[in-house]
Amino acid sequence: MAHLQLTLFGSFQATLENTPLLDFESNKVRALLAFLGTEDVRSHHRIEVATLLWPQMDDAAALRNLRHAIANLRRCLGDTRARVPFLLVDRYTIQLNPDADIAVDVMAFRRHVTRARSATSQDEAIASWQSALSLYRGEFLQGLYLRECLPWEEWVLQRREEFDTCLVEAWRALALDCERKGRYADAEVWVRKWLDHTPWDEEGHRLLIRLLALEGRRAAALAQYDRCRGVLVRDLGVKPEEETRDLVRAIREERFPGHGGGMEKGGEDRAGEKVEVEGSGGREADK
Repeated sequence: MAHLQLTLFGSFQATLENTPLLDFESNKVRALLAFLGTEDVRSHHRIEVATLLWPQMDDAAALRNLRHAIANLRRCLGDTRARVPFLLVDRYTIQLNPDADIAVDVMAFRRHVTRARSATSQDEAIASWQSALSLYRGEFLQGLYLRECLPWEEWVLQRREEFDTCLVEAWRALALDCERKGRYADAEVWVRKWLDHTPWDEEGHRLLIRLLALEGRRAAALAQYDRCRGVLVRDLGVKPEEETRDLVRAIREERFPGHGGGMEKGGEDRAGEKVEVEGSGGREADK
């Protein structure tokens, strides 16, 4: 049985028996395969797929274009001569064949996320989150653009939002796990990935502030609070939450324990290097 591999994180890639498929007539055919690979849990009415990919056409014209795209896709996949075809097609519906040998990175990603969320132990959850992240190579269907195709763009955006939520959940879980184990530097790596992706997420900023304080890096923690406050005011028009301000007050008043016993005083980090904290000296956290 032939093996089909679809990579949809990052740029679209399709390989058959480890050989890249390059004979797609257009991005619409690539989009058709990507849609079926992402939504493989059910069959899809032809008109649903046709209006997704050719929304500017009437139903009859859109269905004709879909028939042509399906024919090209079947030729690319070798379905016309396969014992077990990759596509199941009839007059009304189309889907990927669940009995065919098909691997899709986004579907594997979803399975790992589901296992992480339903895990009965912390170790099992963390292993599943790590497996999910290992599959993420970039933004979903990056660069696969269809001209004048708003329904397609909306569908891609919905899927990206779904995967973004999972990514943040994974980074958060891994950061908190590292924090619990006292691996503050490792936790910082995960939370910085989180903030690079969603810089307005106050929970991520608060966790990073806490991690820096736990490492004894008081000045860096206060500088991170200034960055957090700047992003929230600039992008969302809100002030930091009371929980964040309470944390920062505790750090400023040296009531928050530093890693290794005691927070350094003044504006130095643990390496003794002077750190400039814009406007942090003497200012109350909740102003």
